[in-house]
Amino acid sequence: MSINSSSTTHLHTEVVRYQVDHFTRYHYGLPSWDAFGVLHLHPVSTRYQSISNFRIHVEPQCHFYEYRDIFENNTHDYHLLQQHPQLTFDSRFDAEVSSLPRWKPSDHDVTYADIREIQDPKGNFYDFIAATAKVQSKAILWLEHLGFPRPALTTSLLDYLLELNIHLHQYFTYQPGSTDVQTTALEAITLQSGVCQDYAHVMLATLRSIGIPARYVSGYLYIGQGSSWVGDAASHAWVEAFVPGVGWVGFDPTNGVATDQNHIVLAVGRDYDDISPVTCLYRGGGFTWLEVKVNVVKV
Repeated sequence: MSINSSSTTHLHTEVVRYQVDHFTRYHYGLPSWDAFGVLHLHPVSTRYQSISNFRIHVEPQCHFYEYRDIFENNTHDYHLLQQHPQLTFDSRFDAEVSSLPRWKPSDHDVTYADIREIQDPKGNFYDFIAATAKVQSKAILWLEHLGFPRPALTTSLLDYLLELNIHLHQYFTYQPGSTDVQTTALEAITLQSGVCQDYAHVMLATLRSIGIPARYVSGYLYIGQGSSWVGDAASHAWVEAFVPGVGWVGFDPTNGVATDQNHIVLAVGRDYDDISPVTCLYRGGGFTWLEVKVNVVKV
């Protein structure tokens, strides 16, 4: 089965163009049946990116239901009743990402005190302040764990976020295989190692503990030749923090940088569990292993 979409939103600025291919295959030791799950593989067009020519091919063919989830992400539910030895999802799309700066010099004047204006516990930011299974309670002393100071009320919020982002990059050791998708922020900060998901969860926990709304972002990263960045072998993850008067601003603690035209947003949520690119539950299957390949090409 294939699904195609040619929708696009034009950006009136210089853009960087990409083609993205995300391949996922479940290999089963024994035949599987009654497989179902959720896909977050179709990015939305935003202020800084325009998505077109999305298509997804699924083998074997199965039933699909497409909708927007509570965070306005493009979402597909699927259900495959028949017996199958493997299950493949291959999504592709074109992206144009703006090279515009993500903030103005004057935005550094927003202070930590300004966060108080949006700290209504029943307001629009509740989901991005509350604890989750992966991002634990505010009662944990996250800043003390990291050895990082609490901001003063007069501290520039953007400057603080940039400095925390770099601190996390230096605090952790990027080590694939040291954690998995079930690892929590508290487990990751104890290990001081992990992958992009772990860096993001710890940054989320730290920001939420001091009242700064923050959301988990899954997406893709383009790494050019000679770059020391990591995170392009599969989908990448980073954090967006809300800055009053500016909006959601992206930070990539895995690489210690603010997000830019090299980052392509796929979906946003409270933590990884909300927006895993592919989930799959099934009957049978025996021993199962997962094959994932991501290719981001600048065109």
